[in-house]
Amino acid sequence: LEPYKNYSFIYEACNSIGCTRQIEPILVQTLESLPKNQPTPIVQRIEIDKNVNPCFSIKWSLPLHPNGLIIFFEIYKISIPNDGYEVHNLVKNISILNENLLRTLSLTESQNKNFSLLDCDLFENTFYSYRIVSINNKGKTESNMSKPIISKQ
Repeated sequence: LEPYKNYSFIYEACNSIGCTRQIEPILVQTLESLPKNQPTPIVQRIEIDKNVNPCFSIKWSLPLHPNGLIIFFEIYKISIPNDGYEVHNLVKNISILNENLLRTLSLTESQNKNFSLLDCDLFENTFYSYRIVSINNKGKTESNMSKPIISKQ
């Protein structure tokens, strides 16, 4: 049986005289377990005004296997100044201590299956990467960091 799924059972009891079948099905829901497989967020630059730094739109969805009711998300952001280093290698080796919690989003705030957030708190000439943590009553699952994207140069 899979976690947090509804199942319907109908049973039949038999003896030497014959069989009798239950008329109404028994409905059962399995217990929650840890969520699994949070997809990586999609990040896009949005130009609101050419004289102002752009904003980033961060979009994500529920884990592929929520295994329960997702109660909230944590959205983390990492910023990397553009110092001419190979940013993709830098992101792989960066310490978790450089990561900041951007926002906690309760699922009561949005009952959709797809979610988004706008981040306009950006510095010029800086790479940004984001990850999502989905949390249910049994634990959490984390996405990979998004592909780094640079703010206005």
